Amino acid sequence: MGRIAVPVEKPDNFSPISEIFGRSHFFLVHNSTNNLEGFLRNPFAFELDSGGIETTKLMIENNIDIVLVKQIGANSLRLLTSSSILVYKCSCENANEAFHNFKDGKLSLINCTNKDF
Repeated sequence: MGRIAVPVEKPDNFSPISEIFGRSHFFLVHNSTNNLEGFLRNPFAFELDSGGIETTKLMIENNIDIVLVKQIGANSLRLLTSSSILVYKCSCENANEAFHNFKDGKLSLINCTNKDF
């Protein structure tokens, strides 16, 4: 699986998931190889025009393999998928629940053709 990122409101495993990927203040990153977790601050959360794209670049630069989101813009989704990062739709309440649902195969893969983002 690799490195899995979930956009969260604050640096806490039980923090609510951010409603919009590019406006998330933090990302909880779980490394499935060694089961280590950490938080990545998003310095682009308040960008007016390019927050989503800059946040996407942040995921690429930090070698993220999978992103679990409630909502994501079309441009961010295209850039992530063209960079071989998988994006899954998540309606979970918090990051911990999102990770469990992902591991249990309960989340749906989002792609640019299914318009569910």
